[in-house]
Amino acid sequence: MADSMTDYSTQLPSDDFIRKAIAAADINALRIALYHQTRDPELAAMTVVGLPLRGGAFEARVVEREYHDAIRKKAFDFLKSRRERPRPSPDREESYELMRLFQGREIDPAELEFGYEDLGFKEHSRGVEWKVQPSAEALARHKVLIVGAGVSGLAAAIQLDRLGIDYEIVERRDGLGGTWHINDYPGARVDVSTFLYQYKFEKAYRWKSYYATQSELLDYLNFVADKYTLRCRIRLNTELEVAEWSEADHEWQVSIRNPDGGVTRESFSIVISAVGLFRTARMPDIEGIDTFQGKICHTTEWDHSYDLRNKKVGVIGTGSTGTQLVPAIVDDSAHVTVFQRTPSWITPIQAYQAHVPQPLNWLIDNMPDYSSWYTYSLFVAD
Repeated sequence: MADSMTDYSTQLPSDDFIRKAIAAADINALRIALYHQTRDPELAAMTVVGLPLRGGAFEARVVEREYHDAIRKKAFDFLKSRRERPRPSPDREESYELMRLFQGREIDPAELEFGYEDLGFKEHSRGVEWKVQPSAEALARHKVLIVGAGVSGLAAAIQLDRLGIDYEIVERRDGLGGTWHINDYPGARVDVSTFLYQYKFEKAYRWKSYYATQSELLDYLNFVADKYTLRCRIRLNTELEVAEWSEADHEWQVSIRNPDGGVTRESFSIVISAVGLFRTARMPDIEGIDTFQGKICHTTEWDHSYDLRNKKVGVIGTGSTGTQLVPAIVDDSAHVTVFQRTPSWITPIQAYQAHVPQPLNWLIDNMPDYSSWYTYSLFVAD
């Protein structure tokens, strides 16, 4: 798997392939990545404007169309001719300058700092570091319990590893992944760009989709767990039942139900709850639901063995899950009725079900820092 921050192919593809890669790129992200490498003043002088997105709810900062052909030509010449090692990723102050160029305006200092973290030029741009390194004896006196092996639980574990703090993870399900282990209903996928959703410390992953599906996200989390050797710290089919703080002992006394059904009492210095919002199915309180004779299925407990063909289906709810589910089942069902309590706005999302094209993956691997600036373009627009 190529690291987009360091890998540069010595064997160039065809000119047509390179042009397809450039055509698939975000033009402003490409411009800034190219400017950082070349310091071409023409790139810096190009005008940037705001483009309303999703009915004006968001705004993208885009370089004006009259410059697009020039940017693409400069990018083509750069990718064809470059043989030396690329310039290193920008530091904080240089990144601030490049962010201002990207947006074509002054930026609030707090937004600059958050944007620098989102660019992810530091491997752990939002990590925590010791100001004074504790002794091994001090670290040995502490152990952390993380409840949940989903996106947040795995991130917490990796951070604790970096700090040298001992920990264990308990996960009541039979696999890691949290939301993406539980929610495997038809159409399940992330509802923000994959490139924004991924960990900042693990962003060289080769994604298949602009908006990754449930299975792709679960593959990613399993990849992360293996790369950072987390599995040996995860206890599956294990549930925290009680956690009580002991003021006298200055620790948490917890009751944990193990896979064999037995309950053990254990002690931890710190308990981190990473259980998430979607851990337990909550059925609607509807009159007659207890006597309903048909099939009832919650999206967090989807029954893939049930055949929807020739069935009349009622879907309750029009949040992200309902919006994803209905298009995925409507063709297989005899009729689908959607029950909506509160009307909501739904706008098209470009490339929502599209795969990342192979030429663009090549560009991510070979245009230094392009992936960071592409992520930044999404951060600015959202």
